[in-house]
Amino acid sequence: MIVLLSLSFLKKDYKEFIIDINNRESFLIDEDINYLIKGTLKDSSSKGLFNIEKKINGNSYIKKTEVFANLNNKILINVDQYKPFARLINQKGRDYYIDFNGEIFPTSTIYSERVLLVNFYDTKITKEKNIKFFQKGDKIFKLIKYINNDDFWRKQITQINILKDGDIIMIPQITKQKIYFGDTQEIDLKFKKLLLFYKVILPTKGWNYYESVNLKYKNQIVCDKKNNV
Repeated sequence: MIVLLSLSFLKKDYKEFIIDINNRESFLIDEDINYLIKGTLKDSSSKGLFNIEKKINGNSYIKKTEVFANLNNKILINVDQYKPFARLINQKGRDYYIDFNGEIFPTSTIYSERVLLVNFYDTKITKEKNIKFFQKGDKIFKLIKYINNDDFWRKQITQINILKDGDIIMIPQITKQKIYFGDTQEIDLKFKKLLLFYKVILPTKGWNYYESVNLKYKNQIVCDKKNNV
């Protein structure tokens, strides 16, 4: 999305600025960007393109901004917004997003995106700037990427709960069985067992026959049926 605005109030001979925003349908709308830029340019303490860039980058939803002037006396502003990849919730109920690089940024009251929900037992996770900086966060991020990069698992797995001992419980979208995944070891093998559970075991017993499926044990799929079946 490209926005053109007049810069007649600038001291220099710039005629307009051009804003190029990625992730257009996201946290910041045109008016938000315009407000940031106008407010910065009218601020007498913000001199030079570097200070304009620094002020815009102060917004929590902006990952990176590049500001420069071209030979046609126009200011070019490239705005790179964060894109939600998963949503983190800690035990105190505070929630944040992470992007596809694992960087942590706040949620918004005006925009939300349906992404994988990740419940953390430890409240310190959201004090970091990146989930990979947290203890075992790089392994958990690897699991998040595995789910999100597969079309079937992205639609099927809606929530993962990280327990204090490092074990993981997954909540599916369509079926109601809790998935006891264990730790983050042998991710690919465990998902192959889970796919076998969906393709072979469930069709023979019915989608709601089992209450849980356990993938923790080597070469085994342990299914626990509901008490009322």
